[in-house]
Amino acid sequence: MKEHLSIVAVGDLMFGDHPVRFGNGVRSQTEKLGPDYLFSKVKSVWSDADIVFGNLEAVLSDIGLVSQKVESAEFRGAPSTVPALQRAGFNLLNFANNHCMEYGLEAFLETVDLVRKQGIFVTGLRSEAGGCIPYEIEKNGMKATLLSYSLCCENYYKGKEVPYAFSTEAQVLQEVATYRGRSDVLIVSLHWGEEYMTYPSPQQVVFARRLIDQGVHLILGHHPHVLQGVEKYKQGVIVYSLGNFVFDMWQKPTRQSMMLKARVSKEGTIEVEMIPLYINDLFQPEIPDKRFHPAFLQSMDRLGSMISEKYARLETDLPSLQADYLKLAHQKMLRNRFENYFFFLSHLYQYSPNVIYQSLTRSFKRRMEEVQAVVGER
Repeated sequence: MKEHLSIVAVGDLMFGDHPVRFGNGVRSQTEKLGPDYLFSKVKSVWSDADIVFGNLEAVLSDIGLVSQKVESAEFRGAPSTVPALQRAGFNLLNFANNHCMEYGLEAFLETVDLVRKQGIFVTGLRSEAGGCIPYEIEKNGMKATLLSYSLCCENYYKGKEVPYAFSTEAQVLQEVATYRGRSDVLIVSLHWGEEYMTYPSPQQVVFARRLIDQGVHLILGHHPHVLQGVEKYKQGVIVYSLGNFVFDMWQKPTRQSMMLKARVSKEGTIEVEMIPLYINDLFQPEIPDKRFHPAFLQSMDRLGSMISEKYARLETDLPSLQADYLKLAHQKMLRNRFENYFFFLSHLYQYSPNVIYQSLTRSFKRRMEEVQAVVGER
């Protein structure tokens, strides 16, 4: 018997319509074509994997849905999507992220229940002790444990305790330490970082390396919606961001992605393969022609080298490096906002008058709230 575990990991799975794709985004397309088409170009690649992992970035529930109301329907997938995930081969989905509570506790719980009924393990749920309910698998003479956490701000739930593993770095380190040595393979999934940044923050690098020092073999990061570098550190591998996998964002960097294939031995050695992906106009991830693979690997090498180049002074200049990074991330966020405005205005012909009115009114309201918050701080 071969003593190794094979893992396939992909990034964000969002089965609703993005606000600037409302009426022609992922959910709208799946209602026309059925959800199975989304995975038809890639699922054969992972058919023999022991673990197929993805980050479920939207609820799959119609509880509370008000048809044609943008605020009620955006980023909301249909329940009928769940069986397609099982047929595609997913057996592990993270649901600890900043969108899982967007439509309340009932929609969250229905999504978890539907996914579980398809035989898919939902990782990232909060344990009674306030940590993460672990995913554990024993196969090929090995035992593996995966823990999932969100480090992103919770924007929707106003209750005392969220139902998922929403944690601080200190809490994650403390819990991970209790699992050290209890499995042959220890994997940690992290919803973290800053959106649209192509390299991690210095604080992320410090934290990730501390996790590896605690005995973690593989870190799977998601949230930025773009690819970031993969770092080999000591005995572990850190995937800072897997990018998108199924999403209807329109900017080119958000459509360039990858599939990570990892092979972990009982001795703890890891072999990784990065397979390029591109999200096409029907929001399907597909593998580009092989002649483009060398350029993809070169770009991933470049993203990886950015980490060591930018953070050569990490130990001595962490506060200033972190401050500079957050300033740049804020600029990226503003740039993305204006790009979305431009896309929306240049595609007005795609939206109904009602959607145009809702979108413009809401955008104006949000900007006024931001101005009022700044004035209030002064």
